[in-house]
Amino acid sequence: MRESRLFLIAAVMALTAALVGCRKYKGEDNPSSKSFTVTFVSNGGNGVSAQTVANGDKLTEPPAPTRDGYIFGGWYTDSNTSVDKWDFASRSVISDITLYAKWLEGIAIYTAADLDAIRNNLYGNYLLMNDISLVDYRTDEGWEPIGNRDTPFTGKLDGNGHKITGLAINRPAGYYVGLFGSISGGSVNNLGVEISSGGVNGNGEVGSIAGYIEGGSTIIKCYSTGNVTTIFASNSCSSGGIAGGGDSSTITDCYSTGNISSDRNSGGIVGNISNSTITNCYSTGSITAYSSVGGIAGSLYISTITNCYSTGDVSASSSWSMSGGMAGDLYSSTITNCYSTGNISASSSSGDSGGIVGDATYGSTITNCAAINPAVSANCVGRIAGYIDSFNGAFTISNNFALSTMALTGVYLNMDPTVNTSKRGVNKTNAQLQTQSSYSDASNGDGLGGLGWKFGNNDANPWKMPAGGVGYPILYW
Repeated sequence: MRESRLFLIAAVMALTAALVGCRKYKGEDNPSSKSFTVTFVSNGGNGVSAQTVANGDKLTEPPAPTRDGYIFGGWYTDSNTSVDKWDFASRSVISDITLYAKWLEGIAIYTAADLDAIRNNLYGNYLLMNDISLVDYRTDEGWEPIGNRDTPFTGKLDGNGHKITGLAINRPAGYYVGLFGSISGGSVNNLGVEISSGGVNGNGEVGSIAGYIEGGSTIIKCYSTGNVTTIFASNSCSSGGIAGGGDSSTITDCYSTGNISSDRNSGGIVGNISNSTITNCYSTGSITAYSSVGGIAGSLYISTITNCYSTGDVSASSSWSMSGGMAGDLYSSTITNCYSTGNISASSSSGDSGGIVGDATYGSTITNCAAINPAVSANCVGRIAGYIDSFNGAFTISNNFALSTMALTGVYLNMDPTVNTSKRGVNKTNAQLQTQSSYSDASNGDGLGGLGWKFGNNDANPWKMPAGGVGYPILYW
């Protein structure tokens, strides 16, 4: 009896082992032989069939779906299509997944000819799909600006992080000169413009991105390299690293590295602008003109400049000229949280120069700024503002710093240079002005403590220190 029981137990164990081996042979418990389902959600595009993929295998990229009026932007694992784009070449499937189609609104621009064709539909939405060279548009007058003041560009161009290279324009009699001649209510975003050695040249309202912007236009996250010049200009001329002139518009997160010159108004970002905002921008080139010249804006009218800086020299040469590290002429406008480091100069006979502003009038405001200029010279000079018009509306100049070794040369000095006040810039050494606490610490009163700037990694907290933590602040992007 005992032997029979032992035999029965052994038989059961053998049968169990056989069944387990059979299951493994069939792959039921073998993870390496499992397969998974990949589902595609086309989000308004044509349907894409699901795929069954073995564990660890690569997913076969399906044909791109289509959707009228949109450009396919890839497959994402997150339904918002903003975080995790699926890389078909490198990623393996290890579970059931759902991929979501990303759609970009606009007409795809692949070539210089596509870009040139925008002038045939000035209200369309466009998306650059790659870098574009304009080398074939350098002869004679060069590139023909898209749109003009009578028929402006009113659509949207998203550079998609790409750049346009080799832009050359030579139109000495032309007004509204740039990649775009005039933009009204439109936008240009995420675009780089690299100007050829010949530069962008015109008679009036000349810029790299646009000659003139108005009507709520926006230029965001754009840059330009290369020189911009107005030639034989009339009284209305302006030149700027991003836009020549503008009204009721916004320029944000932009920079220019070229030299800017004009017979009237020149600015590192814009030559002449009104009723507008310039935020989180900088320029590094030299800026020259006969009249109003600024590291960011030549002439600023009922507008604001915030969180900006310029590092190039600024000079104005004609009689009654105005030059400033941020703006040459400030009319009922505000400049805050800004600095400049270049030499500033204007006419010694009748010009106005200041480390931040050349001429401040009609209730203007300059606060929380640093004038880090080695030298400022003109007929009327000041460490913060060269001339302050106190007869036409109250003005506010407070909580500003200035380089303690700044050299002032002029006939009239704006306020007693021996008096250490924030109106003329509280003295700071170069070492102090390369320390974050001078900028980030809160103000403890007019000219005391820091400037209260916001340091971080977004537009609301745009400042950071350069590598190593020592130097003048830079913008986070």
